[in-house]
Amino acid sequence: SYYFSSNKLVKKIDEYLEKKVMFAADKIIVTTEQTKELFLEKYKIENKIEVVPNSYDPLEFPIKINKEKENKFVITHTGNFYGPRSPEPLFMALKLLSNEMDIDKKIKVKLIGQVKTIKKLVSKYKLYNVVQLINTVPRKDSFKHLFNSDILLLIDAPSKQKSVFLPSKLIEYINMGKPILAIVPAGASADVVRDTKTGVVVALDNIEGIKNTVKNYYELYKNSKLEIKPNWQEIKKYDAKNCAEALIEI
Repeated sequence: SYYFSSNKLVKKIDEYLEKKVMFAADKIIVTTEQTKELFLEKYKIENKIEVVPNSYDPLEFPIKINKEKENKFVITHTGNFYGPRSPEPLFMALKLLSNEMDIDKKIKVKLIGQVKTIKKLVSKYKLYNVVQLINTVPRKDSFKHLFNSDILLLIDAPSKQKSVFLPSKLIEYINMGKPILAIVPAGASADVVRDTKTGVVVALDNIEGIKNTVKNYYELYKNSKLEIKPNWQEIKKYDAKNCAEALIEI
């Protein structure tokens, strides 16, 4: 929590325990190259750190889903917005876009998770007819929502340095064959989206860029040209079987 992270005594204890673990362990496993670089710079333990990324399980993905017909362009985000993560950059972009097109009739944004904290933002930007807030649903239902969407939304926390975060939802997104709008800082998530060729990366403070990306995706959707050509060989690196084999090797 912010309280604990701002408490100097707790921070010192955390750092002491972290250092103790780093030097006591035979191997340290992290989920991104960026995290590995961070620890190497801090502790100089080159031979100890290995990267095994978050993974997706192909058996969890539905073989076939009958797509529900929507009369709107659907953007979906699953999971909670915790810490400094917020859909506000997207809301600001949608407000800008509303000056160019009737988003109330054309776009639907589905945010699925613990959504109480977002209600005020929806009111602030007057997006009542655009944003649909859906409380936490069973995992299989969240997959259904994603497969019935036109594009998938990822929003991460701002970061002054390269972000080390690689959300598990992104690893599931990339296996769905749908375009991703990744509103993220430079770092792990941005690299995965670009390497797998599964979507567009836009910085959190680039509101004009977010607006233009949504608009471009909408135009492709309207003209039945909304598709991507993923790098499936790169995506397979995140298959649970391959990640488990890497872990066994370690």
